[in-house]
Amino acid sequence: MKDPMKAVWWARVTLLGAASANLAGCGTTLISHPIERQSDGWTIRLVSMAEEPTGAGVLTSVTIHKPDDGKRPLYVVLRIRNDGGTRRPFSYDSCDLDLGSENVRPGVVTNYSGVARHFEATEPYDAGEESSRSLTFSYPDGRYPTRLKCQGITIAFPTLMASR
Repeated sequence: MKDPMKAVWWARVTLLGAASANLAGCGTTLISHPIERQSDGWTIRLVSMAEEPTGAGVLTSVTIHKPDDGKRPLYVVLRIRNDGGTRRPFSYDSCDLDLGSENVRPGVVTNYSGVARHFEATEPYDAGEESSRSLTFSYPDGRYPTRLKCQGITIAFPTLMASR
């Protein structure tokens, strides 16, 4: 490539892709079948859920987000659709996994495919708009949630330890 800026850009894309593939290769899929729920003009489809070993992180642009000691990342991939007739916000802060009597909110929200791009806690959705997002939760080692809740919609999980 003759343009040095393009060469730097491609090097970054290659490095990010390799790092993402490396992190993705270590995980265990916990839920691989879609579970869909609807309420209040929203459709939320849980596409999949996976865990990474302790110490793994999420790479966005040039930042690696890592959970605190004793925790590992749980990746929840959602397909979100605004079934309402107007543009309105979706709050990722409304999403949580249960942890006994407490709730765990996502630490990082990214796009599902391509180079990971960080999203703000609230994202506007046009009427009929649908997007895939990956929510990363920092969850204690050896523990598993029983449900996901977003925008008042609850998705109960199968027993996650049964096949392990």
